[in-house]
Amino acid sequence: MAGGIDWFRWHHGTVNDQKFPLVARKSGASVAEVIAVWACLLERASCADVRGTLGEPDFEAMDCALGMADGKSAAIYEALQARALIDSDARVTAWSKRQPKRENDGAAERKRAQREREAAERDAAEREQSLCDAAEKQGQEGDKGGCHAMSRDVTTEKSREEEIPPIPPKGAKPPAVGLKSWMQGIKAKGEKPIPDGDEVFTYAAEVGIPLEFLHLAWLEFKHRYGQPDAKRYRNWRLVFRKAVRGNWLKLWYVSSGEYALTTVGIQAQRAHQEKAA
Repeated sequence: MAGGIDWFRWHHGTVNDQKFPLVARKSGASVAEVIAVWACLLERASCADVRGTLGEPDFEAMDCALGMADGKSAAIYEALQARALIDSDARVTAWSKRQPKRENDGAAERKRAQREREAAERDAAEREQSLCDAAEKQGQEGDKGGCHAMSRDVTTEKSREEEIPPIPPKGAKPPAVGLKSWMQGIKAKGEKPIPDGDEVFTYAAEVGIPLEFLHLAWLEFKHRYGQPDAKRYRNWRLVFRKAVRGNWLKLWYVSSGEYALTTVGIQAQRAHQEKAA
Protein backbone atom coordinates (compact mmCIF):
# COMPACT_ATOMS: atom_id res chain seq x y z
CA MET A 1 0.00 0.00 0.00
CA ALA A 2 0.95 3.63 -0.28
CA GLY A 3 3.75 4.41 2.16
CA GLY A 4 3.67 0.85 3.49
CA ILE A 5 0.17 1.35 5.01
CA ASP A 6 -2.18 -1.58 4.40
CA TRP A 7 -5.20 -0.41 6.40
CA PHE A 8 -7.46 2.61 6.88
CA ARG A 9 -9.75 3.81 9.68
CA TRP A 10 -13.43 2.87 9.58
CA HIS A 11 -15.18 5.07 12.13
CA HIS A 12 -18.02 4.00 14.40
CA GLY A 13 -21.41 5.12 13.14
CA THR A 14 -20.44 5.01 9.47
CA VAL A 15 -23.19 2.53 8.54
CA ASN A 16 -25.78 4.79 10.21
CA ASP A 17 -24.59 7.99 8.53
CA GLN A 18 -27.72 9.85 7.41
CA LYS A 19 -26.05 10.93 4.17
CA PHE A 20 -26.17 7.37 2.85
CA PRO A 21 -30.00 7.11 2.70
CA LEU A 22 -29.98 10.40 0.75
CA VAL A 23 -27.37 9.03 -1.63
CA ALA A 24 -29.40 5.82 -1.99
CA ARG A 25 -32.55 7.77 -2.89
CA LYS A 26 -30.66 9.94 -5.37
CA SER A 27 -28.99 6.99 -7.13
CA GLY A 28 -31.91 4.56 -7.02
CA ALA A 29 -29.90 2.10 -4.92
CA SER A 30 -30.34 0.50 -1.52
CA VAL A 31 -28.50 1.84 1.54
CA ALA A 32 -26.62 -1.47 1.70
CA GLU A 33 -25.38 -0.98 -1.86
CA VAL A 34 -24.27 2.58 -1.08
CA ILE A 35 -22.30 1.44 1.98
CA ALA A 36 -20.69 -1.38 -0.04
CA VAL A 37 -19.59 1.02 -2.80
CA TRP A 38 -18.34 3.51 -0.20
CA ALA A 39 -16.22 0.78 1.40
CA CYS A 40 -14.75 -0.13 -2.02
CA LEU A 41 -13.94 3.52 -2.71
CA LEU A 42 -12.28 4.02 0.68
CA GLU A 43 -10.13 0.93 0.14
CA ARG A 44 -9.15 2.22 -3.31
CA ALA A 45 -8.28 5.62 -1.84
CA SER A 46 -6.16 3.96 0.83
CA CYS A 47 -4.24 1.96 -1.81
CA ALA A 48 -3.52 4.98 -4.01
CA ASP A 49 0.00 6.38 -4.32
CA VAL A 50 -1.46 9.66 -3.08
CA ARG A 51 -3.75 8.39 -0.34
CA GLY A 52 -7.28 9.73 -0.48
CA THR A 53 -7.41 9.98 -4.29
CA LEU A 54 -9.65 7.74 -6.37
CA GLY A 55 -8.43 8.28 -9.92
CA GLU A 56 -10.81 6.54 -12.33
CA PRO A 57 -12.60 3.67 -10.55
CA ASP A 58 -13.52 0.61 -12.62
CA PHE A 59 -17.27 0.72 -12.08
CA GLU A 60 -17.90 -2.30 -14.30
CA ALA A 61 -15.60 -4.42 -12.12
CA MET A 62 -17.16 -2.96 -8.97
CA ASP A 63 -20.67 -3.85 -10.15
CA CYS A 64 -19.48 -7.37 -10.88
CA ALA A 65 -17.66 -7.77 -7.55
CA LEU A 66 -20.63 -6.55 -5.50
CA GLY A 67 -23.25 -8.41 -7.57
CA MET A 68 -25.04 -5.21 -8.58
CA ALA A 69 -26.72 -4.24 -11.83
CA ASP A 70 -24.57 -2.60 -14.51
CA GLY A 71 -24.15 1.13 -13.91
CA LYS A 72 -25.29 1.02 -10.28
CA SER A 73 -21.90 1.80 -8.71
CA ALA A 74 -21.35 4.68 -11.17
CA ALA A 75 -24.73 6.16 -10.20
CA ILE A 76 -23.85 5.87 -6.51
CA TYR A 77 -20.48 7.52 -7.17
CA GLU A 78 -22.21 10.50 -8.84
CA ALA A 79 -24.61 10.81 -5.90
CA LEU A 80 -21.68 10.72 -3.45
CA GLN A 81 -20.12 13.59 -5.39
CA ALA A 82 -23.40 15.49 -5.27
CA ARG A 83 -23.41 15.14 -1.46
CA ALA A 84 -19.77 16.42 -1.38
CA LEU A 85 -18.38 13.15 -0.02
CA ILE A 86 -16.11 13.09 -3.08
CA ASP A 87 -14.78 16.31 -4.57
CA SER A 88 -14.43 17.34 -8.22
CA ASP A 89 -10.83 16.08 -8.32
CA ALA A 90 -11.93 12.55 -7.43
CA ARG A 91 -10.65 12.77 -3.86
CA VAL A 92 -12.43 11.62 -0.70
CA THR A 93 -13.31 15.02 0.72
CA ALA A 94 -12.66 14.34 4.41
CA TRP A 95 -9.77 11.93 3.92
CA SER A 96 -7.07 14.06 5.63
CA LYS A 97 -9.41 14.73 8.55
CA ARG A 98 -10.66 11.15 9.00
CA GLN A 99 -7.38 9.41 8.09
CA PRO A 100 -4.66 11.53 9.77
CA LYS A 101 -1.01 10.60 9.34
CA ARG A 102 0.44 9.25 12.55
CA GLU A 103 3.56 7.31 13.39
CA ASN A 104 2.55 3.68 13.74
CA ASP A 105 2.97 1.92 17.08
CA GLY A 106 5.92 -0.20 15.94
CA ALA A 107 8.06 2.68 14.66
CA ALA A 108 9.82 3.34 17.98
CA GLU A 109 10.60 -0.36 18.43
CA ARG A 110 11.99 -0.61 14.88
CA LYS A 111 14.14 2.49 15.47
CA ARG A 112 15.52 0.99 18.68
CA ALA A 113 16.31 -2.28 16.89
CA GLN A 114 18.03 -0.33 14.11
CA ARG A 115 20.23 1.50 16.63
CA GLU A 116 21.18 -1.81 18.25
CA ARG A 117 22.14 -3.31 14.88
CA GLU A 118 24.21 -0.26 13.98
CA ALA A 119 25.97 -0.36 17.37
CA ALA A 120 26.75 -4.07 16.90
CA GLU A 121 28.18 -3.36 13.44
CA ARG A 122 30.38 -0.57 14.83
CA ASP A 123 31.65 -2.85 17.61
CA ALA A 124 32.50 -5.57 15.08
CA ALA A 125 34.35 -3.07 12.89
CA GLU A 126 36.33 -1.76 15.87
CA ARG A 127 37.31 -5.29 16.93
CA GLU A 128 38.43 -6.08 13.39
CA GLN A 129 40.50 -2.90 13.23
CA SER A 130 42.12 -3.74 16.57
CA LEU A 131 43.17 -7.15 15.23
CA CYS A 132 44.63 -5.52 12.12
CA ASP A 133 46.55 -2.96 14.18
CA ALA A 134 47.97 -5.65 16.43
CA ALA A 135 49.05 -7.78 13.45
CA GLU A 136 50.81 -4.83 11.81
CA LYS A 137 52.57 -3.87 15.04
CA GLN A 138 53.97 -7.37 15.49
CA GLY A 139 54.92 -7.66 11.82
CA GLN A 140 52.85 -10.78 11.33
CA GLU A 141 52.16 -10.63 7.64
CA GLY A 142 50.17 -13.86 7.78
CA ASP A 143 47.87 -12.34 10.34
CA LYS A 144 47.49 -9.26 8.15
CA GLY A 145 46.45 -11.45 5.29
CA GLY A 146 43.93 -13.09 7.60
CA CYS A 147 42.66 -9.67 8.60
CA HIS A 148 42.13 -8.67 4.97
CA ALA A 149 40.42 -12.00 4.31
CA MET A 150 38.14 -11.28 7.25
CA SER A 151 37.34 -7.89 5.71
CA ARG A 152 36.42 -9.57 2.42
CA ASP A 153 34.13 -11.98 4.29
CA VAL A 154 32.40 -9.07 6.04
CA THR A 155 31.89 -7.31 2.69
CA THR A 156 30.46 -10.48 1.13
CA GLU A 157 28.14 -11.02 4.08
CA LYS A 158 26.99 -7.41 3.88
CA SER A 159 26.14 -7.89 0.20
CA ARG A 160 24.04 -10.94 1.09
CA GLU A 161 22.20 -8.92 3.72
CA GLU A 162 21.33 -6.31 1.10
CA GLU A 163 19.93 -8.98 -1.22
CA ILE A 164 17.87 -10.80 1.42
CA PRO A 165 15.75 -8.76 3.86
CA PRO A 166 17.07 -9.14 7.44
CA ILE A 167 14.99 -11.03 10.00
CA PRO A 168 13.28 -8.36 12.11
CA PRO A 169 13.55 -8.38 15.94
CA LYS A 170 10.95 -10.44 17.75
CA GLY A 171 7.67 -8.53 17.95
CA ALA A 172 8.62 -6.01 15.23
CA LYS A 173 6.91 -5.81 11.87
CA PRO A 174 9.02 -6.84 8.87
CA PRO A 175 10.19 -3.97 6.65
CA ALA A 176 8.42 -3.17 3.40
CA VAL A 177 10.47 -4.57 0.51
CA GLY A 178 10.20 -5.05 -3.24
CA LEU A 179 8.73 -8.27 -4.59
CA LYS A 180 12.07 -9.61 -5.85
CA SER A 181 13.81 -9.08 -2.50
CA TRP A 182 10.86 -10.66 -0.69
CA MET A 183 10.98 -13.72 -2.96
CA GLN A 184 14.73 -14.07 -2.35
CA GLY A 185 14.07 -14.08 1.37
CA ILE A 186 11.29 -16.66 1.01
CA LYS A 187 13.53 -18.88 -1.13
CA ALA A 188 16.33 -18.64 1.45
CA LYS A 189 13.91 -19.98 4.07
CA GLY A 190 12.96 -22.89 1.81
CA GLU A 191 9.37 -21.71 1.34
CA LYS A 192 7.19 -21.26 -1.73
CA PRO A 193 6.05 -17.68 -2.49
CA ILE A 194 2.46 -18.93 -2.55
CA PRO A 195 2.28 -22.21 -0.57
CA ASP A 196 -0.20 -24.92 -1.52
CA GLY A 197 -2.46 -24.22 1.44
CA ASP A 198 -2.63 -20.46 0.97
CA GLU A 199 -6.00 -18.76 1.43
CA VAL A 200 -5.97 -17.56 -2.17
CA PHE A 201 -6.62 -21.12 -3.35
CA THR A 202 -9.57 -21.46 -0.97
CA TYR A 203 -11.02 -18.18 -2.20
CA ALA A 204 -10.55 -19.15 -5.85
CA ALA A 205 -12.34 -22.43 -5.24
CA GLU A 206 -15.20 -20.68 -3.44
CA VAL A 207 -15.91 -18.19 -6.23
CA GLY A 208 -15.01 -20.51 -9.10
CA ILE A 209 -11.83 -18.88 -10.45
CA PRO A 210 -10.07 -21.55 -12.59
CA LEU A 211 -6.62 -22.58 -11.38
CA GLU A 212 -5.08 -21.72 -14.74
CA PHE A 213 -6.44 -18.16 -14.35
CA LEU A 214 -4.98 -18.02 -10.84
CA HIS A 215 -1.61 -19.19 -12.20
CA LEU A 216 -1.78 -16.53 -14.91
CA ALA A 217 -2.56 -13.92 -12.25
CA TRP A 218 0.59 -14.88 -10.33
CA LEU A 219 2.77 -14.68 -13.45
CA GLU A 220 1.39 -11.26 -14.35
CA PHE A 221 1.59 -10.13 -10.71
CA LYS A 222 5.31 -11.00 -10.62
CA HIS A 223 5.86 -9.21 -13.94
CA ARG A 224 4.16 -5.98 -12.88
CA TYR A 225 5.34 -5.76 -9.28
CA GLY A 226 8.81 -7.15 -9.93
CA GLN A 227 9.95 -3.96 -11.65
CA PRO A 228 12.69 -1.90 -9.91
CA ASP A 229 10.35 1.06 -9.37
CA ALA A 230 7.41 -1.03 -8.14
CA LYS A 231 5.80 -0.61 -4.73
CA ARG A 232 7.10 -2.14 -1.49
CA TYR A 233 5.01 -4.19 0.92
CA ARG A 234 5.56 -6.18 4.09
CA ASN A 235 3.34 -9.13 3.19
CA TRP A 236 3.31 -9.88 -0.52
CA ARG A 237 1.12 -12.97 -0.05
CA LEU A 238 -1.59 -10.77 1.40
CA VAL A 239 -1.19 -8.31 -1.47
CA PHE A 240 -1.59 -11.11 -4.02
CA ARG A 241 -4.76 -12.33 -2.27
CA LYS A 242 -6.18 -8.80 -2.46
CA ALA A 243 -5.15 -8.54 -6.11
CA VAL A 244 -7.07 -11.74 -6.89
CA ARG A 245 -10.12 -10.73 -4.86
CA GLY A 246 -10.27 -7.30 -6.46
CA ASN A 247 -9.20 -8.49 -9.93
CA TRP A 248 -6.63 -5.67 -9.86
CA LEU A 249 -4.95 -6.96 -12.99
CA LYS A 250 -8.24 -7.02 -14.95
CA LEU A 251 -7.45 -10.47 -16.34
CA TRP A 252 -10.95 -11.98 -16.19
CA TYR A 253 -14.65 -11.25 -16.06
CA VAL A 254 -17.77 -13.27 -15.30
CA SER A 255 -20.50 -13.86 -17.86
CA SER A 256 -23.53 -16.04 -17.08
CA GLY A 257 -21.70 -17.38 -14.05
CA GLU A 258 -18.62 -18.48 -16.02
CA TYR A 259 -15.15 -16.94 -15.90
CA ALA A 260 -13.50 -15.80 -19.13
CA LEU A 261 -10.35 -13.85 -19.93
CA THR A 262 -10.55 -10.17 -20.82
CA THR A 263 -8.51 -8.68 -23.65
CA VAL A 264 -5.85 -7.81 -21.08
CA GLY A 265 -5.96 -11.38 -19.80
CA ILE A 266 -5.57 -12.88 -23.28
CA GLN A 267 -2.62 -10.58 -24.01
CA ALA A 268 -0.96 -11.53 -20.73
CA GLN A 269 -1.55 -15.23 -21.40
CA ARG A 270 0.06 -15.03 -24.84
CA ALA A 271 2.99 -13.00 -23.51
CA HIS A 272 3.76 -15.56 -20.80
CA GLN A 273 3.29 -18.49 -23.19
CA GLU A 274 5.74 -16.85 -25.59
CA LYS A 275 8.19 -16.28 -22.76
CA ALA A 276 7.91 -19.90 -21.62
CA ALA A 277 8.48 -21.16 -25.16
